[in-house]
Amino acid sequence: MDFNQVDLKKFLKAAIKIRFQGISPYDFEDFVGQLFKDNGYKVKSTNYSGDFGADLILEKEGSITVVQIKRYHEENKVGVQDVNQVLGAANFYEAEQAMIVTTSTLSGPAKELCKKVKVFYWDWEILKDAIYTTYQLDDEWLFDVTNEQPEESDEYFEFIVKEVEVDEYLEDYKEALTKVILEMENNSGRNVNVFLDLPLILKHNNKQHGAVEWVDNYFKSGVIYNGAEVEIGCYFLERDLSEVKRGDKILIPVSAPGLSLLKTYITDLSPSDDRCFVVSYAYDKYSREYYTAVELRDMYLSKSLFGRCIVTLYYFFSPYMIRLITPFPFTKKYIKGVVSYTLGLVRSFYKIYNR
Repeated sequence: MDFNQVDLKKFLKAAIKIRFQGISPYDFEDFVGQLFKDNGYKVKSTNYSGDFGADLILEKEGSITVVQIKRYHEENKVGVQDVNQVLGAANFYEAEQAMIVTTSTLSGPAKELCKKVKVFYWDWEILKDAIYTTYQLDDEWLFDVTNEQPEESDEYFEFIVKEVEVDEYLEDYKEALTKVILEMENNSGRNVNVFLDLPLILKHNNKQHGAVEWVDNYFKSGVIYNGAEVEIGCYFLERDLSEVKRGDKILIPVSAPGLSLLKTYITDLSPSDDRCFVVSYAYDKYSREYYTAVELRDMYLSKSLFGRCIVTLYYFFSPYMIRLITPFPFTKKYIKGVVSYTLGLVRSFYKIYNR
């Protein structure tokens, strides 16, 4: 990554909070190189493979230092083998000094070995302090959200609520929960490593409530490929979200350091129009099918003359159909099957059509 072409402070605000886990190890090596350049060092990058244990070669005042960089998760510590590797690199490149830079920390034995063989190291706290000092940053700036205005959309990601389901229970919670499922689409034009914070609900009466837990087996962090869609699931306390009303919003904090993106997205929790007559009869307004029907209407059918004609006919004939079948409750399960099959068929058609 060429950091001369990047808004560095915007990038750092997204990256520091997650210890640079949202970018590739190679991009992190490039950033560390930029950090040393901005501190007056001449920096030479080695090949990403076959580097003999050194990622950077630094020169300042006639002294050469080889640097091994470990973009580790905070729970993954640098070990003795890493120290031995950078020692070998120092011998190979005939350097006076050896150094390790990591987003994690070192194990006890690795620290002891560093002291004995005089290998310098920057763990996460030292690295963060170096970044703060170099670019005149601090924790107050990092966690200042006063200027972060939620935005409904941009060219990167789009969110749609797929389902709101009340009366859910988890073992660790004594009270009922409401499950919210969203779809997130990557429109950034590239594969992106994304990290999400638990969403918030902003009710129509301006009361704010935070989600209490993620739903297992749904997306919360990782790579989203260009054009791909992932589903996000979270739980709210049911007393905070017992029903959905027009004007209720859901806010999703998104961090994507590779895009220098740290943003809170906002989208409607309830569909903009609740007139799904047959669908409403077969499924309640919190169901996945209900949200799918609204999505198909607003995102696909309403964008063509043929689709708008179908919607108009549906709204015209649907009330008459409901009057006919309401006296026969046993027909409801058959109507559910027809609705589910039809929604799947229409969605598949439009996905193929829009490729």
